[in-house]
Amino acid sequence: MATKYWVGGTATWDATAGTKWATTSGGVGGAAIPVVGDDVFFNASSGAGTITLSASSTWRSLNCTGFTGTISHPASTTITWGDGTAGAGNVGILFSVGMTYSSAGSNAQLFAQTAPTTPAQTITMNGKSVGNFLVGNAGSGNWQFQDTFTSTGTLTLKSGTLDINSKTVTCGGLNVDGSNVRTLTMGSAAITCTFANTDSLLATTTTNLTVPSNTATMTFSGANANMRIGFFNMNGTSLVFSGGGNMILNRGGGTPTFANLTVNGTAVKTDNISIGVNSAVPIITGNVIFSGQSLTIGY
Repeated sequence: MATKYWVGGTATWDATAGTKWATTSGGVGGAAIPVVGDDVFFNASSGAGTITLSASSTWRSLNCTGFTGTISHPASTTITWGDGTAGAGNVGILFSVGMTYSSAGSNAQLFAQTAPTTPAQTITMNGKSVGNFLVGNAGSGNWQFQDTFTSTGTLTLKSGTLDINSKTVTCGGLNVDGSNVRTLTMGSAAITCTFANTDSLLATTTTNLTVPSNTATMTFSGANANMRIGFFNMNGTSLVFSGGGNMILNRGGGTPTFANLTVNGTAVKTDNISIGVNSAVPIITGNVIFSGQSLTIGY
């Protein structure tokens, strides 16, 4: 484990050490490239250049405090990070306010491999948007959002604990499917899934999934949004469909339980929502509200 500082100006973070890395802030380059167990810093001494990520880019923690340059994440480039030990200051990723993170769409992927069970490794975005984002790629861990989180792709919990920490989340889709031991902690989070014509929430296999008591709201804003979840009590989560089209609640098997269901109609009179497709009808413990446009209910 080591500490590495970027001093390479505009260049590609790749497998070639060169003079890009130093072991002290603003120090002399020539240090080895960071490996998965290293704490990596981009700061005011790193300059305002553009660093382009490659598959060789990895870290235990990435801290960009004071950095005003750009990190460019090319399409189809997967970055895996984390080694099961705590990063400096328990940081997983910390983007600075003054920097730019340029992600080339949803297929620019950030995969957190593993982290300590405690304390949680923090994720601070400071307004930056990422592509696909997965935690627990290669083992257990504990990650906690510190502020608003935005992804153009899928936010995936594969194993371990993801604590949304009552923050606002916007993502294409939320995937908590599988059988690994995992916990999704939401609190009073506001989660918006934007994917259209595909799964906005996927959890057909809910074995070993824990969702603590919460007051979170999940909004599906894409047209023809699908929500597929197996037999599971979401423990207080409310659902909102607002994208119109052929909206589907519970396309997977099972009888999930939610607090409230709201369907906000669009101006298109052919919008419809299918509830309980290919399975038992979900249980709504609170209110079912249809609003926004004229309504015809068929049985």
